[in-house]
Amino acid sequence: MKAMNRETRRYIQTLSKDKLVKWLSVYGMEMYDDGIRDAFMSLLLKLHDDFNFDNEKTEQLLRACEPWMQACIKHEEDIDAKAIKEQLIAEGLVCLKLTDL
Repeated sequence: MKAMNRETRRYIQTLSKDKLVKWLSVYGMEMYDDGIRDAFMSLLLKLHDDFNFDNEKTEQLLRACEPWMQACIKHEEDIDAKAIKEQLIAEGLVCLKLTDL
C-alpha cells in the first residue's frame, strides 16, 4: 500500500475542491485495489504453504475467481462481498459468521 508522502500532501493542498474530489476518487480506488491484492496474495500464500497449491491449482483458482472478482468490483447484479458471504453461510459455511470478512 502506498503511504502518502510529504510531496503528495503538498500537492493536494494546492488543489481546488473539484480537483481534490476527483483526486480522492482515484486515490481511493488505488487503495481499494491495493487492499484486494493484499488480501488475495495473502490467501494464495497460505494455500501454497499450507495446502500445497502448485502453479496449476493456483492458475485454476485465479481463472475461476476472475469473473466473481470483476463482478464485485463493478457491483454487477448486486454482487458484493456481503452477498457472497451470506450465500456461503446459507450453503453451510457457518464458520464465516465468526469472521469480520
